[in-house]
Amino acid sequence: MLNLLCYLFSNLVINLNWWRQLGVYVVDSFIPIKFFLVTISHLYDIDLGHIYLTLHLRADQNPEEMKTYWSQELNVSPLQFRKASIDKRTMGRKTYPDYKGVCLINCGNVAVQRKLIYLGNAFSEKIISAHSSIGRALP
Repeated sequence: MLNLLCYLFSNLVINLNWWRQLGVYVVDSFIPIKFFLVTISHLYDIDLGHIYLTLHLRADQNPEEMKTYWSQELNVSPLQFRKASIDKRTMGRKTYPDYKGVCLINCGNVAVQRKLIYLGNAFSEKIISAHSSIGRALP
């Protein structure tokens, strides 16, 4: 179980910002983001119809095609997507065919945000103290 949790945390970056939004970035697969969606809807009773998503894409990717792709993969409405962010630094460079961009999920619930910060910190501290001398107090 610990290996599964480490995998999920290592593939999932939680982005908490000053606008009281909770965001999750997908790093390399849909498993962490689907896990996140199921978890917040089940544990925190969040209606997934009230979340919104933002795609971060490369310059040669079609935002409408990527929105359709992500909405089908995550089983959410395309109407829940905000305007995509296009990385202008990638202009003139071809994207790998299997790269679908980055999806940020915002659920905007401060109570969930605080719980996840607490759980994330507690989990991180437990792993660090159990498996390394990093972070341990000096005698």
